[in-house]
Amino acid sequence: MDAIYRSSLNRDVAPASAAEFAPLRVGPLPVWPPIVLAPMAGVTNPPFRTLCRRYGAGLYVSEMITAARS
Repeated sequence: MDAIYRSSLNRDVAPASAAEFAPLRVGPLPVWPPIVLAPMAGVTNPPFRTLCRRYGAGLYVSEMITAARS
């Protein structure tokens, strides 16, 4: 994480090591770190996903859309 985002509450917390969490796989794809954020309507927009990438989520998705069949 960028030093600018560290606060007095988390300044001394070390990043997760590779052996700290069990491996997570989605089919043949490894997900590291094993943190998955589910789609949330109105929240998982591009700026939110950019923050997820910066802070280290392993897998994040965009919100679902509604499609009508005509």
